[in-house]
Amino acid sequence: MKNISRIALMLACFTMLAVPAFADPFTWTEAGSAGNLPGTANITTGAGPLQMILGNLLDVTEVDMFQIMISDFLNFSARTLGGVLDVNDPQLFLFDALGRAVYMNDDDESGFSGSQSMLPTGSVFGPTAAGLYYLAIGWFDNEPFSAAGRMFEDGIGTNGPGIGGASAITSWNNDAIGRPDLPTAYSIQLTGASFAVTPVPEPSTLVLLGSGLTGVIIWRRRSRKG
Repeated sequence: MKNISRIALMLACFTMLAVPAFADPFTWTEAGSAGNLPGTANITTGAGPLQMILGNLLDVTEVDMFQIMISDFLNFSARTLGGVLDVNDPQLFLFDALGRAVYMNDDDESGFSGSQSMLPTGSVFGPTAAGLYYLAIGWFDNEPFSAAGRMFEDGIGTNGPGIGGASAITSWNNDAIGRPDLPTAYSIQLTGASFAVTPVPEPSTLVLLGSGLTGVIIWRRRSRKG
C-alpha cells in the first residue's frame, strides 16, 4: 500500500507539471513574431500574475504588441530592463481594449534607467480600470497613428493621448532612421498585470489530476487509521 501511495503522490506532482500554467507562471516569451496591431498581437496565456515579457525586435521598424490583463490598475507599471543584449532606446505604449491611446513613455524620466522606458505607477495618464489592454514596444522614434492622426503627445518622458488618441490604432510611422540594428532583445518587467487568457486544462489532464488527488486522499485517510 505504501508503494501505491507513493505512486499516487508522484502522479499528482507530474500532473501539475503537465499543466502549461505551472511551467513558468510569471513570464510570457514572445510567440513567433508578435504583430504591431491589436488584431495580430500576441495574446498572453497563463495563470496568475504576469511579471515579465521577453522578446526580440527583428529590425528597427518592428513593433511588438501584447494583449495583457491589468488586474490592479492602481499599481500597474511596465519598464524595460537594460542589458548588453537589449534594445538600448525603446519606447513603451499602452492601448485600451479598443486600441485607443492610454499612455506612453520614451526614456524613464526618473533617470534610473537612462534611455530605457517605463510606464509608471500613479501617472495621471495611466489606466483607470482593470481589464484587457495592449502593451507595445518599439524603437525610438516609431510612433502609432489612428485615422485621426498621431496618437500620443510628443516628448521625452511619460505622455498621454494626442489628437488621434481617441480613435483606434491603424498604423506606425516607421520613423527609426539612423537607429542601430543591434541589439534586438528586450525584457519588460510588469506590476499589477496578469495573463490575458487563462488556459482550460484538457479533459484528459483533469482526469489524470483527479486520479492523483484521489490517491492522495485515500493514502491520508488510511495513514490516519494506521
